[in-house]
Amino acid sequence: MTTVEPEALDRWRDALAAETDAAAVYRALAGAEKNDSRRGLLEALAADEERHATNWEEKLREAGVDSVEPEPGQRARLFCRLAPPVRRHCGPPDHARSGA
Repeated sequence: MTTVEPEALDRWRDALAAETDAAAVYRALAGAEKNDSRRGLLEALAADEERHATNWEEKLREAGVDSVEPEPGQRARLFCRLAPPVRRHCGPPDHARSGA
């Protein structure tokens, strides 16, 4: 077990929470995305965030923090529930992107 300053542990917990939230939001957006290419990109981003979260979990456990059970925060959960309708407002319509 590594001795770590309490402030560092707080930062690591915050980083873990942020990565967990980002992964959940990307997964929700991917689930709402109809375009296969964009869905794949969103799923890849979610997987990256999940790997980042795993790194913070490991770092916290190495520092002796046993109760590391990351779950998306309230704000991320709300956004995930709104993902399909929000997705429609996240950019220009598909035809505008393609130049049609």
